[in-house]
Amino acid sequence: MNLQELDKALIGEIWTSDESWRNLLYLCDACGHRFMGSPGYRQAAEFVAERFSAYGLQNVALEPFSVRGWQRGPARLHVLGEWAREVPCIALPYCVPCDQELELLDLGTGTPEEIDRQRAAIPGKAVIVSSAMPPGDKRYIHRMEKYMRAQEAGARAFLFVNASPGDMVITGGLPERGSDIAGVGLSYESGALLSRLLSRGPLRARLRVESASAPITSWNVVGEIPGGERADEMIVVGGHLDSHDLCAGAADNASGIAMVLEAARALSSLPGPLARTARFVAFGVEELGLIGSEAYATAHAAELGRVQFMLNLDVAGANIANDLALQSCPEEEGYFRAMGEAMAYTLNAHPAFHPYSDHFAFVMAGVPAGALGHSGGEPRKGYAHTAADTVDKLSPVELRLSAMVAARIALRLAQDTAWKPAHRTAEAVRELLINSPFVEALRYEGRWPWAETK
Repeated sequence: MNLQELDKALIGEIWTSDESWRNLLYLCDACGHRFMGSPGYRQAAEFVAERFSAYGLQNVALEPFSVRGWQRGPARLHVLGEWAREVPCIALPYCVPCDQELELLDLGTGTPEEIDRQRAAIPGKAVIVSSAMPPGDKRYIHRMEKYMRAQEAGARAFLFVNASPGDMVITGGLPERGSDIAGVGLSYESGALLSRLLSRGPLRARLRVESASAPITSWNVVGEIPGGERADEMIVVGGHLDSHDLCAGAADNASGIAMVLEAARALSSLPGPLARTARFVAFGVEELGLIGSEAYATAHAAELGRVQFMLNLDVAGANIANDLALQSCPEEEGYFRAMGEAMAYTLNAHPAFHPYSDHFAFVMAGVPAGALGHSGGEPRKGYAHTAADTVDKLSPVELRLSAMVAARIALRLAQDTAWKPAHRTAEAVRELLINSPFVEALRYEGRWPWAETK
């Protein structure tokens, strides 16, 4: 069959099946949350391996790696003074235990400029920082960077406030190394309350957090469809299997794993071998610092030179997937835009880069990579990292469409043997990071791989 016939067969296979939705329901409703080290994560990993095998994939394996685990204990924030009250909060993963009374200081959105403006007032304070970004800011500033900058400036605690209303306490990992002050998540409404109380004058609060850490084992789940004429060349389709422990993480990232599974199922159903090998990976411990994908890149370092492209599916099924961020590969923009035209599908391919999902380990190894997502209209990601990231926020039709797009892209990458994207050298990777908007962020977060001072 030629590419057009294979494409039609692929579309028909996905569009006439509800398998992607049933897989998502199992991940969310049967497994529950999939936090690292939890029974739900192990159940989900075994389920993905079983599905890979049932779909006919080969070399299916749960690949173990070690990581510092973290267990949540109670967290309590008591506002002191005339209008004393308890404000609901939760510890952010890798938060250290604490019991201290502190004065509060509002740092707004915690940008470097806002921290610099109040640097003299920060030492010894519990700083309040929103998850939002100010309008028109030049780059995204991750929670980890905000935390580490506040810690470096002398803050004694980090109160991270959800920018989305709805009484949703927010979570999100702190850096696995170097997190020396307590960090807790609050709802938008609680943050607004603290701001109002601060407007009356100085405000103090007592923060008590219990938590524990110990080494654990987690797993990446791997399976592949062996290629034919170019079996030594490979494409990788992956996403992270873990979630935070507040809920089942339907959008982030059961939706992406459902797409990985559906692409694997549909591609394996096609007649004859694909030209290139297609490997599918469900990564562990993404939410706490991309640890699983780093472990995968280390374990498979010898074969990363064979990988032609890595397609990352993170929150990709929360809306219709129509956006492909090519991770600073502008030379590939035309190729993927032409691919969208050939598919009669509007695919917004562009060279945007960010280091906050599992494609980053591949970028660091010089492998061309892209993150599939949504552009145009609200991406419905405001529920992520809260207890509201549940199945009812998603659509079976949108998930099916998104899985179909991911599978069609993977089909073309596997079959187009004339397409040979260039890998970056180690020096070119370093130059990419140095010239990116995230160079300072990676250094603050302890993720800069070279021995340099800030």
